Amino acid sequence: MRVGYEALAWGRHVDDHRDAWEVVRRADHRNIGLVLDSFHTMGRGIDHDTIRCVPGEKIFCVQLADAPKIDMDLLYWLRHFRNMTGEGDFDIATFTRAVLATGYRGPLSLDIFTDQFTSGSAPVVARNGYRALFGLVDDVKHAEPQCLPDHAALPVRVKPNGVAFMEFVSRGAEACMAAFSIFSTALKLSPRFGRSSFTRIPSKITPSV
Repeated sequence: MRVGYEALAWGRHVDDHRDAWEVVRRADHRNIGLVLDSFHTMGRGIDHDTIRCVPGEKIFCVQLADAPKIDMDLLYWLRHFRNMTGEGDFDIATFTRAVLATGYRGPLSLDIFTDQFTSGSAPVVARNGYRALFGLVDDVKHAEPQCLPDHAALPVRVKPNGVAFMEFVSRGAEACMAAFSIFSTALKLSPRFGRSSFTRIPSKITPSV
């Protein structure tokens, strides 16, 4: 059995991964290691490059979560406003590069609390999480190829220079049409939709624009 010790950002005595590492180092036991979480480090503004001094074999698990930078109570922020990697304001790629530079090759897990995910579809959240991690790994691969020698990089990303199609999804046709009419007017769009142009899919109604 291995025990991972994690510094929580709101911890009463230990709230910094550097202090948690010192506890693990002093314990000096092969089955005691460190758990790192991007939110607990970056949410407190701690320099994530300090992770590079930790031996990779002493990091037992890495948890990732992005978040918008909001000035609010730390615990409330954590429980309600975490995002998938790449969807917030944290530089998760740089955090991950610091972790992988230690030689860590264990799992990268998503530790995300939001009301949307809790009440949403588990398969949809899982697929979005997979895509987010895939994109993160590609960011790391392009920046420091030596960190992920066994992963092939994706093709160079193409920057969009315009919008040709937008799709909106709603559970009710009438509500969707009314809301979208206001939205499109505000953005000066030229929507092409009506009852005949709605595409029906299970539990969703998708207008084409």
